[in-house]
Amino acid sequence: MNYFLVLLIFFQFSCVARAQQLEVVTDHWPPFIRDTRPVSGSVTEKVRQILTYAGLDYHIKIYPWARSYHLGMTKPNVLIYSIFRTKAREPYFHWFCPVNEGVTINLYKLRDNSRNIDSLAAAREVLIGVMRDDHNHSYLVQQGFIEGVNLDISADEQINLRKLFNGRVDAVGLAEESLSHRLAILGYSPEQVVKGITLHTPAVTKHCMALSLGTDPVIVDKVGSAFHRWLSEQE
Repeated sequence: MNYFLVLLIFFQFSCVARAQQLEVVTDHWPPFIRDTRPVSGSVTEKVRQILTYAGLDYHIKIYPWARSYHLGMTKPNVLIYSIFRTKAREPYFHWFCPVNEGVTINLYKLRDNSRNIDSLAAAREVLIGVMRDDHNHSYLVQQGFIEGVNLDISADEQINLRKLFNGRVDAVGLAEESLSHRLAILGYSPEQVVKGITLHTPAVTKHCMALSLGTDPVIVDKVGSAFHRWLSEQE
């Protein structure tokens, strides 16, 4: 009888432990999030500090942005970062903002490309490389851009940059603060590209964390308390 009681207690404990485990997903975005082992970067360190305060068992995995976003939209007990808080995304997550100040996102083209990208109207006449399901993708679609016409979709920004330098797209949308880091990975320099129109300003691109809606309420409360503790220390 005691044997079965022990098994029951162990089973209940295991269920509770699993419920407290948090899957953290993100994508490679240097210098904020770096695809290293373990995952590193300036924003990653902030997220780790918050989750340490929360006292949760977690692991961070890097995926292409579209996959991380899909997991955050569909799977319980998932935290995604860095994600921009937009009106369209608002209902689908528990939000914790900001974890980091915003960034400036511009269109960039090669210096020897004569095409005009100084306005949205001009940009509609060229081929823009964007990352699937990211903010640039959804924003440009809202502005009337069409996949296969003036939008080319890739899984990640490094692929977009390769396409830019291979002449397969005319321009890409990138964070100004990340540009030199991404170019350096591929062996290029910022002097080889020219800035066009600004798509997003820091006011609307603050780095956030977000928990999936199906997340255990205990986890939501712990992350919320930890986030507010961390935020108070930044003042």
